[in-house]
Amino acid sequence: MRQTPLLVALGCFWLAPLGMAVAEEGGVLCFGNNSQGQCDVPVGLPRIVQVDIGPTHSLAVDEFGLIHAWGSDDFGQSTIPEDLVGVVTLQVSAGNQHSAALDENGQVYCWGSNDFRQCNVPGDLGPCLAVSCGGRHTVALRENGSVACWGDDSLGQCQLPSGVISVSRIDAGLFHTVALKQTGAVICWGSNSFGESDVPGEVIGATAVAAGGRHTLAVVPSSENGVIAWGSNVSGQLVVPNSLGTVELVSVSAGSGHSVALDVFGTVSAWGDDAEGQVASVNGFEFALQVCAGGSNSALVDLGTIDCPADFDGDGMVGGADLTLLLAEWGTAGPMTDLDEDGVVGGADLTILLAFWGSC
Repeated sequence: MRQTPLLVALGCFWLAPLGMAVAEEGGVLCFGNNSQGQCDVPVGLPRIVQVDIGPTHSLAVDEFGLIHAWGSDDFGQSTIPEDLVGVVTLQVSAGNQHSAALDENGQVYCWGSNDFRQCNVPGDLGPCLAVSCGGRHTVALRENGSVACWGDDSLGQCQLPSGVISVSRIDAGLFHTVALKQTGAVICWGSNSFGESDVPGEVIGATAVAAGGRHTLAVVPSSENGVIAWGSNVSGQLVVPNSLGTVELVSVSAGSGHSVALDVFGTVSAWGDDAEGQVASVNGFEFALQVCAGGSNSALVDLGTIDCPADFDGDGMVGGADLTLLLAEWGTAGPMTDLDEDGVVGGADLTILLAFWGSC
């Protein structure tokens, strides 16, 4: 079976008193800047399984694999291409003024601004596992663990250093790129004006990474605070809360000047720039499936709005019996315990189950 990317199931609404728009289905929430309608989530969306936010526009994939977009469309970044109509999509990514998508066959699509050829997908790219849009460049992770990059290379953000092989995760920042190798090693390249590409020596055994405007994050379970951050700290985006060192973290994400993290129980932590409420509005939020940061926004999906999906044995409580059923299907297509519907039972499904543990 072809591997599938770890889907980031998120969503957006703009928190009062700045204004508020709430998606009625899917638990989609977004907080922060809404100057271009990037947090005006369309009403009546199907259940959303993955969302990504750029500085001024947002993209989402629903449970049927269809793409939704809202926010700025000045460069066509929120206009879904005709060749994606009816295509089952697994993942989307929002850059500054361009967008990308990955379909179920591993094909990458790009649209929007192309002034730096960030939408010129290489013809020899081949099947991919993930795609990420930076400020003006695009990065893709191939099935074989190699990385491809195209678009703006003015600061070396597409000049892959040696050793970028056997990669498991990628993320494109504003002008730099980060990759996580299967060994847990982290490699950065591109802009380094704030030290955002200088990976600290203590980053060993990382499990997740994120690239933001001018800073970088890595989840390192053996570290004191669980997350190691480097680069610009002008807004406190590197000041990792001490409490993160006491829990298991599943993901991190970096915005322009703020950072967010999600633990295995679905609790969100956020720190850094809070000028638009993008930190205070999500910090401490419970029962989130995923969380992301983009520009001056934070987004998540609220598991509290979803019926109890992890009560596999139907006894009204998520517990040991349900965990046993999930582990019995681990690494397979399920289908009973494939909660995120990505085609394989794994860590993301376990995260959902634990978020409901002892409830329902």
